[in-house]
Amino acid sequence: MRVFFVCIVTIALTLPGLVSADNETNHDTLLVKAFNAHRKQQSRVLEAISNQIGNDDLADYPHFWYLSSLIDQGVNQETINQVHRFKDKYPHSPLYPALHNNLLYALFNSHQGDTFLSELEAQDNNTLGLQCAKLVLTLNQDTPKNVVTEAKSLWLNNPDNHLCSQLVAPLTSLSVIDTEELWQSLHLALHNHQDVRADLINQSLPNAQHISSRDWQEANNHPKRFLNQQLTHPHLDNAHYVLIVHAIQLFAKDDDIEASQWWQNHASMLPPHWRDLGWAEIAYQGALNLNPSSLDWFHRAHNGINQDHYRAWHVRMALRNKKWQEVLNTIETMPPKEQKLRMWQYWQAEALMHLEKKDSAKVLLQELTHESDFYGLLAQDELGVHPTKKVEMAPITDNDTKELLPHMERALRLHRLNIKPMDRIEWNWANQKLTARQHLIAAQIAKEANWLDRSIYSASQVGLYEDLALSYPTPFEDTLKNTVKKRHLDEAWVYGLIRQESQFAPQALSRTGAQGLMQIMPMTARWIAKHLSLKRFLPDQTTELETNLNLGTYYLQHLQEQLNTPALATAGYNAGPRRVKQWLSTQPMDGVIFIDTIPFNETRDYVKRVMTNTVLYSKRLQQPYIPLKQRIGLVPAVDNLQPIHLGEP
Repeated sequence: MRVFFVCIVTIALTLPGLVSADNETNHDTLLVKAFNAHRKQQSRVLEAISNQIGNDDLADYPHFWYLSSLIDQGVNQETINQVHRFKDKYPHSPLYPALHNNLLYALFNSHQGDTFLSELEAQDNNTLGLQCAKLVLTLNQDTPKNVVTEAKSLWLNNPDNHLCSQLVAPLTSLSVIDTEELWQSLHLALHNHQDVRADLINQSLPNAQHISSRDWQEANNHPKRFLNQQLTHPHLDNAHYVLIVHAIQLFAKDDDIEASQWWQNHASMLPPHWRDLGWAEIAYQGALNLNPSSLDWFHRAHNGINQDHYRAWHVRMALRNKKWQEVLNTIETMPPKEQKLRMWQYWQAEALMHLEKKDSAKVLLQELTHESDFYGLLAQDELGVHPTKKVEMAPITDNDTKELLPHMERALRLHRLNIKPMDRIEWNWANQKLTARQHLIAAQIAKEANWLDRSIYSASQVGLYEDLALSYPTPFEDTLKNTVKKRHLDEAWVYGLIRQESQFAPQALSRTGAQGLMQIMPMTARWIAKHLSLKRFLPDQTTELETNLNLGTYYLQHLQEQLNTPALATAGYNAGPRRVKQWLSTQPMDGVIFIDTIPFNETRDYVKRVMTNTVLYSKRLQQPYIPLKQRIGLVPAVDNLQPIHLGEP
């Protein structure tokens, strides 16, 4: 969570309307006022409340918000002293580590290096970013070799962390990173659209080899034009090669066929290594477009397929084309850690099965059966076994909940006051040092408070637990039963989808504006309301329980009628039916292969989770068992689906 906040002021104030509070009701009022002031960036109000709230159990929150606002305005010695006093006043506050981290980041960003290092010495368990920040400031010729090696590893393996990316300058000055490594890292940064990292790498290249900003902009904004301009360039070098490969990636994203033809005709102007990288980029973009030709392009890439994302999509396209030996061979080229990912372990086993190496396949599948996730359920069904590692515990008693309740009370009170997302963060912090049994007791406490997403969270910390009631709750059962019966939908499927969408929070609101239990977008809600002839419908009604279920199940029914299978309808619910039709083949396809070759990471993961939830809810509801692969089934050829009409969401 990002916890950099607002404003100024260091003098104590008493504002009108903020009366002293000596009972929990008044303290609750002050906490809500403080939360609203924090959201509105009202530093003076926060200061006044932090001075008035006294010794309330949550008094650290207004103080935390106030000091965070001071830090955000700029750090001086008085601010540092106030952070230290916060620690003395609230020695057990879970907020102090976040507050001190805010201080450290602010010190680093404001170039107060000596103070940063001094403050860092007083803190344990530094974040990845702070580890890198320390190394940025301290790496020099006298740094021990093992520390320099660690710094290089942090730089290579954490490209998304902007502080770790800053290690490139000191590492280059120490000659730990050579120019060839810089070019390869620049290529990866451009591939991943990591502009800040790419710029830092470019600045660390020898002056004569810097990429000009004009060329960079031209390759980004007009890739085809940039590529054609290079055909007549008299002196191509690495700065041109890396941009040419970047431009062919962008070109292939728009038109992989034309990009492949251009590369076929002109790639000879590049050295073999850069030619291979260009084919790898075209193959990768073609695979994301689900173009069958991408397999041929992967073959042309030769040594260019040297990154996880290339290998992953090479395997996926081999799966869609049922090239089982190629699936196996490509997985075997992955580093051991990558091969051990459950997804690749499953597909390695499936490839071995198809190649009649069943004993080897069963060994891999057996390893997957100990977890009831997507691949675990598939493996269990294929081997005809059930999980053997189950957590067994005595039933939870009233005394159990009474004993743990004080430990969870801060989070519960924040939840009652609707102070989000701090309530969830506080709950998660309180769960950190619990035993497995205490996690289940915490889940029961959250369930009794009707806080189902935290009940699910706590129960999920335990592992494979036989009683699914806490991990897979069934709230508002009568209402949902009546609704799904009217829509002819599987109750387990609808519960599984809601669990993934909102974890049963009726007021859930996503960053994109999706609302309620079934996370319906306002435009989709209006479209559904029109088809249901709901008069005077307002999008705000989407958070009402019955309205949300009515709208969401209607849309799910509509998607199933359009797309024929629950797996496709689930994908359509997340990404839209038009996209799902674009992802289908001209021939029917194994549904599990379809799911694992969905080009959108979010949708691919979403469908796996919803279909897994469906199987476990089916067990929870004591429905007849249907294996996961059978539930998914074959997905139809695209021509076998009805057309999607203009105006549908």
